[in-house]
Amino acid sequence: MSTLLQDLRFALRTLVTQPAFTLVALLTLALGVGANTAIFSIVNAVLLRPLPYHEPDRVVLLWSHWTNWAKTWVSQPELVDYQQQVRSLEHVAAFSSTSFNLTGGGEPLRVIAAQVQPEIFAALGAQPIAGRVFKAEEDEPGHEHVVMLTEGLWRSQFGADPAIVGRTIQLDATAYTVVGVLPAALRLPLDYASRTFTQVWVPLALGPSDPQQRGNHGLNALGRVKPGVALGAAQAEINTLTRGFQQLYARQYDREFGLTLVPAPREVFGAVRPALLVLLLAVGAVLLIACANVASLLLARSEARQKELAIRVVLGAGRGRIVLQLLTESMLLSGLGGAAGIALAYGLTQGLIALDPLKIPRVQDIALDGRVLAFTAMISTATGILFGIVPALQASRADLQPALKEGGRDSRVATPWLRRVLVVGEIAASVVLVAAALLLARSFARLLDVDRGFNASRVLTLRTSLPSTTYADAASMVKAYTEIGRRLRAGRLFPDADRADTLQVIVVNETMARTFWPGQNPLGRRLTMGRNDRWITVVGIVGDIHHRGLDMAPRPEMYRPHNS
Repeated sequence: MSTLLQDLRFALRTLVTQPAFTLVALLTLALGVGANTAIFSIVNAVLLRPLPYHEPDRVVLLWSHWTNWAKTWVSQPELVDYQQQVRSLEHVAAFSSTSFNLTGGGEPLRVIAAQVQPEIFAALGAQPIAGRVFKAEEDEPGHEHVVMLTEGLWRSQFGADPAIVGRTIQLDATAYTVVGVLPAALRLPLDYASRTFTQVWVPLALGPSDPQQRGNHGLNALGRVKPGVALGAAQAEINTLTRGFQQLYARQYDREFGLTLVPAPREVFGAVRPALLVLLLAVGAVLLIACANVASLLLARSEARQKELAIRVVLGAGRGRIVLQLLTESMLLSGLGGAAGIALAYGLTQGLIALDPLKIPRVQDIALDGRVLAFTAMISTATGILFGIVPALQASRADLQPALKEGGRDSRVATPWLRRVLVVGEIAASVVLVAAALLLARSFARLLDVDRGFNASRVLTLRTSLPSTTYADAASMVKAYTEIGRRLRAGRLFPDADRADTLQVIVVNETMARTFWPGQNPLGRRLTMGRNDRWITVVGIVGDIHHRGLDMAPRPEMYRPHNS
């Protein structure tokens, strides 16, 4: 131990006496270690931590698909069929989302609410930290005025009141009884794609299924694959059932209709996983380049220390002792570089969290926790060994006797081949990274050139809903929205005459026009939705809008007057 402390003190003095070398090496290492730490902190939070469900790989989302719709919702009659007829799944449950004005617990607050069927808690394997989950009878219309709070809302809005269960709160001026509190980590799978999280949970309360609404797809659904059943077997059973739908209800389904089971981890992380792994490989290459750079610096530095090393040999230091001293210096350098890298990583992660360029799931969970710091210590140690061992061995093998003779200051270690290898490796890795960066920049530039379909300058968006206690029927809501629109307008596409009691009209986008009326003029064409006698007339065509992202193809869309 005393020898190690002596080597460390000597290494520190050596680095202090060579500030230019030390500063360049530290900056190089800080960049390599910091970039790796930052990206690993994201990978750790997003990919390495399991979802907060029991056996998350068995939790599956149920997504319908048909012509022009690769991924959409299920209808209530379909949901009932899946719940009653599919033997490979258990705890199939629907869920949706809404929002409420919360009162009765401090300042009024607008909260995001999950509307769920009670079986969803068994499907996710979720257990409340206080109280209970919903009962089956509480999922019926007229009995649904019960609520579960998330732990975060319970603590922030109700001061972690231990007597919260049984307390009454107001949601949109309606009394709801708190029956339980759910852990803060619990989120619905679709919450991860949003930057707003569920704060309260209420029963969905669908009521009896209406066979006439088989084509009304508007529900999210998930379930759990039964133990011992493979996902492929469950999908095969679903395929058989949906083919039966096509035969029994030919008017509602086309030949492309079906249902896809998507495991929750794939739903949450599927889009971002490849990008994060590519980033991890890229910053790994940056670290290797940094190691090569520092190794080159150490080789040049060892040449200037030949006389010092020769004197050590004369005084009795063996080859192993010299290697140990040089490795101690490189390990100290890597440790200091790692510490600087942690500081850099903190700044990088905060910037990534704020900008969120990849729309990363669980971005709020990214932190430099113990696992990330252990990773940083590991790569710092490996880096110190990697860039220090070769120069140390090379210096210990050199013929140091000429350094003791007259003119020995001009002696050199014969390492030109090693330097050439390091330089070639650095250049090769740098060229690959630069080429990849240029390709990404080109793709990004092309993405920015995509026509959004609308002029985003001076445009503000908002979401609002009207409480049913104040606006009890559709007519009062239409009147309220009409008045809001009248106050906010600078123009409109639908005249005020387009009301529910007049001719039903829509405006379609270009994709819908091409899909349903190829080579024809869609103006004046009529269509109907669902099984009813209300025909809707196309009165206009608008450009496609990329609602889901500039890299996603627009879907057929139509616009209806809100008061129709």
